[in-house]
Amino acid sequence: MQHTVSIPVALDENRFLPLLQQCAEIFNTHVDWALENRTYNKKKAHHALYAQLRGRYPNLPSAFVQAIRDTAMEAVKATRLASISQM
Repeated sequence: MQHTVSIPVALDENRFLPLLQQCAEIFNTHVDWALENRTYNKKKAHHALYAQLRGRYPNLPSAFVQAIRDTAMEAVKATRLASISQM
């Protein structure tokens, strides 16, 4: 049996909102790349974008970039590249 525990966290919005913006930019970069290249392959996305994104967001932990990549590729996969067929 699993239990969910809610822990209130006081986040400084001056730090949190820019972090959310960076995450959105990374996500969108991956989605755009996936649609251009007609693939949701995480390994290919990693090789194509990781170094560029780490350079653009050096203060963001690498695990964030990788987690966002995986989430973006799964989102594209879930839509079965539907956006491409509508172009």
